[in-house]
Amino acid sequence: MSKKFLKVFNSPFSGPLFFWSASMFANFLNWLFNLHAGRLLTKEDFAILTVFLSFQYLVTVPANALLTTVSRFAAYYHEKAEHKKYFDFFRQYWWLSWVLGVLSLTIFTILLNPLSSFFGISSPYFMGIFSLLLTPLFLLSFEKGVLFGRLAFIWVGILIITEALVKYLFLFFSASLPFKPLEVAVGSLPISIFAAWFISLLIARSFHPISAYKPSPEKKENLFDTYKFLSNSLFATLGTVLIYSLDVLLVKHFFNVSDAGIYATLSLLGKILYFGAGSLIGILIPLTARSLAQNSSGRKGFITLLSIVSAAGAFLLSLYIFAPHFIVNLLLTQKGFVAIEYLNRYSLAMFLLVLSTCFSTYNLAKKNYFPSRLIILFALIQAGLITLYHNSLSQVVDVVLRTNILLFAAILVTEVLNFSSDTLKNNFSQLIDLFRSDKAVTNSSGKKILIFNWRDTKHLLSGGAEVYIQEIATNLVQKGYSVTVFTSNDQRNPKYETIGGVNIIRRGGFVTVYIWAFLYYVLKLRGKFNLIIDCENGIPFFTPLYSNIPVILLVHHVHQDVFFSSLVPPFSWIANFLESFFMPSVYKKQNVVAVSNSTAEELKNEVGLKVTSIITNGVKIDGAAVIKKSAKPTIIYLGRLKKYKNIDVLIHAFSNLLKELPEARLIIAGEGDQKEKLERLVTDLNLKTKIEFTGKISEKRKTRLLSSAWAMVQPSSQEGWGITCLEANACKTPVIASNVSGLKDAVKEGISGYLFDQGNSIQLSNILKNLILDTKKRKALEKSSKRWSQHFSWQKQAQKFDLLISQTLQDSRPQKTNISLSNLFRKLILSRI
Repeated sequence: MSKKFLKVFNSPFSGPLFFWSASMFANFLNWLFNLHAGRLLTKEDFAILTVFLSFQYLVTVPANALLTTVSRFAAYYHEKAEHKKYFDFFRQYWWLSWVLGVLSLTIFTILLNPLSSFFGISSPYFMGIFSLLLTPLFLLSFEKGVLFGRLAFIWVGILIITEALVKYLFLFFSASLPFKPLEVAVGSLPISIFAAWFISLLIARSFHPISAYKPSPEKKENLFDTYKFLSNSLFATLGTVLIYSLDVLLVKHFFNVSDAGIYATLSLLGKILYFGAGSLIGILIPLTARSLAQNSSGRKGFITLLSIVSAAGAFLLSLYIFAPHFIVNLLLTQKGFVAIEYLNRYSLAMFLLVLSTCFSTYNLAKKNYFPSRLIILFALIQAGLITLYHNSLSQVVDVVLRTNILLFAAILVTEVLNFSSDTLKNNFSQLIDLFRSDKAVTNSSGKKILIFNWRDTKHLLSGGAEVYIQEIATNLVQKGYSVTVFTSNDQRNPKYETIGGVNIIRRGGFVTVYIWAFLYYVLKLRGKFNLIIDCENGIPFFTPLYSNIPVILLVHHVHQDVFFSSLVPPFSWIANFLESFFMPSVYKKQNVVAVSNSTAEELKNEVGLKVTSIITNGVKIDGAAVIKKSAKPTIIYLGRLKKYKNIDVLIHAFSNLLKELPEARLIIAGEGDQKEKLERLVTDLNLKTKIEFTGKISEKRKTRLLSSAWAMVQPSSQEGWGITCLEANACKTPVIASNVSGLKDAVKEGISGYLFDQGNSIQLSNILKNLILDTKKRKALEKSSKRWSQHFSWQKQAQKFDLLISQTLQDSRPQKTNISLSNLFRKLILSRI
């Protein structure tokens, strides 16, 4: 039995589990403290104590910022084994904790009388008692940060319990002390901090870095990043504390003693939910920092912790909503019933604040400071609104709820869009560029074509759609056209560039590229082009709504299934509406190009758009890079690492293949958001020595890998065409692909490769096995697949585009762009009848 207990205690979950249990027990002790104080003190004295508790939350802001910074960099440096940096960091921040502690005590001492007067506290004596906790609070926070950074969650839990237990016991035995109840209640705050700090000195010493290094000459450079983190951590903590504490102080200032007491009770119930649900959020900092040191994003741990926090918060919220009298009576006795009127709204606000804090903390650990700044912004907005609207407690509660709803929505949007402070700076820079001359727009002769596409070939996540546009555009330039491509920027490429004679303008990101496309066209590009090619990558640019020149819509494939598998509601619903309802209404009078027969059929049957032309992909291979087949059976996947690509199906099929062909190997070439998940799958299947992830590769290396492979696999659930299939065939490599739209057009069964049922790893494994073992059939496929690829060339596809552009310009008339909302809505409705 003891061995089982030790096994659990030493498991990876024991630290976080004990820390959570300790936090819950400390919250319980704090609740007992508040309950006992509520019974012991008069309503007026309890309101004063609540002010001091709010003061403690406020002065905890810089202390927690210090704790967070120490834990983040201690975890990172220790995991990276950067011992010299760790020692430099430790040395400076130990001194910083003393400086902050003494400085805060000095400032608070100077402000004793003004603060007492502002909050209606009769004597500065109580302020003097309270000020004694300031210096040890910072010293304690430093030691906690060291322990957190070393993942010593159990010891941190012990310190948390110590602080809460000493505070409660001191108040509990107040009757035997020669002091007034309010004096004891306020005095328990510094005494508990002193006790926890003393114990931390005994515990944390063994976790301090060994002073075996001289101070680094580059320490200022090393630590600049930590001070930036510290300031942003201060913003994050300050914003959160202001949201759940400043409202109490403002109510105390604007309302009478009775109403202030009611709101103090309400705030206490809200804090029970906030700290009860969010007690584990703090461990995100060291855990994420440790993952970053291991070159991982830490997202899996974040999702797990977010789920736990959400479940705990939802449980407490449901108790407040559906059994308010029971839970309030349990927590605060019947004295708390006065707050029930406002409890539903206030508790919902605190639940949303917990979720916002969780997202903010995760991003803070990754040094994305934008969510932290959002919290401080909304905290100030909430304070300003309470100052303006405080006719009643109900109005104040409404302000708190609405502020937290907007805060959570803003943070959720920034998380989905991966928005950061750098994104904000880049967008501001792009706004300034609107008023500068555009290097990429020339006044050359010939037809001027403007192409709107989501990405270009230099984007980190570029794929076949980007190759298609670049090749078509390059060939059109060779025919005398002037072509400009407006696309997004992954912040790795210049704003302007010319590639193969094609002018590239890069603005915006994942979503904002659509906004910048509209702004740039209306303010800068209007009147400079004869025709627009509008590329749909799930969502088109809707250029007919703001341009008066002919538009050709280019569609690679319909994205309905991709939306629902890759996006979460409501974003999947919005994307589905835009593609299936809004897009056909806007483009029904435009020429539409599909890249395959499958896409044309889907557009007709699922979207209601008639395709004008089918212009397939081409192929271009550097013959000098083609090499012989590898000595051992080699399978390759080439493309983006996205969920709908079903690369996990290939990995499972390859795992089965190894049982009969252990010498085989698999190469996965490309980048995408599924890379980390796929690498974990490879590790779980013990295939790290058999499967190689290359990341994004050059054109020359791509040709070498394709030509040396025995087969290429494309297991995607949907493609517009599958340009990599033709590229593999051009290298005399057969393709095994899913029997789905697009791929069944690109792969000629038995000629250029084989098709298998989507998601069927066993069938895929058998096809690969038969292909590898049947040398005669494989050699024949290599020759026939090469012949198949020769039917496709970019010159032929560009010639088709040339004819379509000429026909479109000949048939078109200038179009009005002042479409009113009423007319647009009427057109949308009529188009669906």
